[in-house]
Amino acid sequence: SFCNVSEIQVIRLQQRSGGKTDSGNDCSNHMETSKEEKDPTFTHRSLYNEFKKDEDDFSDEEDGLSEQEARKFMEMNCIRNGSSRYAVKVLRSDLTELEQEKGTIDLAVEAKYLTVLSHPNIVKMRGVGAKDSLRIGFYIVLDRLYGTLSDKLIEWKNEQTRHMGCLGCIGTNKLGLKDLLIEQLTCAYDLSAAYLYLHKQKIIYRDIKSENIGFDVRGDVKIFDFGLCRELDPKKKTANGLYKLTGRTGSRRYMAPEVVLCKPYNLTADSYSFGILLWEISTLKEPFEDFDLHDLTEKVVKLGYRPSIPSNLPVSIKHIIKDCWSGEINKRPDFVRISSILRST
Repeated sequence: SFCNVSEIQVIRLQQRSGGKTDSGNDCSNHMETSKEEKDPTFTHRSLYNEFKKDEDDFSDEEDGLSEQEARKFMEMNCIRNGSSRYAVKVLRSDLTELEQEKGTIDLAVEAKYLTVLSHPNIVKMRGVGAKDSLRIGFYIVLDRLYGTLSDKLIEWKNEQTRHMGCLGCIGTNKLGLKDLLIEQLTCAYDLSAAYLYLHKQKIIYRDIKSENIGFDVRGDVKIFDFGLCRELDPKKKTANGLYKLTGRTGSRRYMAPEVVLCKPYNLTADSYSFGILLWEISTLKEPFEDFDLHDLTEKVVKLGYRPSIPSNLPVSIKHIIKDCWSGEINKRPDFVRISSILRST
């Protein structure tokens, strides 16, 4: 990753003319974060004017806020019950010039999409800024997430082990295992709904993986890291309904064969990646754990190798996983079908 993500400890609104903030109070010209990112000027521009207020002391409705109100809300509610509500995402300081250029583009693309996207399972961006007036040190402010799906998979695996008992069958807590699977598949359904939302906007995500999924303070799953997203351009569409997009984009373990081979692809490349992710969520195992890049290309892409699917999974889940990771683009389901199957399971 080209970026560091740090908790925001204090927000002080940018000083306006006359030394006053929007609220009329004196303030210094910086936003304090963790030790990793010190003293960037907070030139927040409100991109979302709706803030979902915590259910324990605010209503559940989203009230429209003006830019001034949004800025003040963030300043006054930066810390909640001793914990940071927001995080700042900024380029790492150790990047090469080329990496910095790529990272800046990815961060700008992410800001572009998060400006207009609004879904319960997509992380919210609260603003953008820079360390100085020349826009050096560009960063984005996001709602803080508490761990990734990768972390959650480890938690689920430990819980599964407890329910299995010492000797497997003996002492197995079948009800506990059933409830755990329901939790896993509910998470998968919520994710499918978010990807369906993106696809309805003609946006391909291109980097579906457990590391790009997190959980908020309520435990709701959220997609983040939109740097590789692209809106499908009709001008790049081929006669067979595919698009001329950059190949080898994303994470190789989850990457559709046609993307690895730098061939044209479409939204079903995300369906393939989701099939791998759904297998990972369902089995609590790492996909292609012992494979290197050569194995992933030769065995997975060229020979069509896929992980084995446990027989104890619901039939509908086994079928949708197989359909999603099909090597044939036209056989993969779209997220309308994926979401429908997960919802009815």
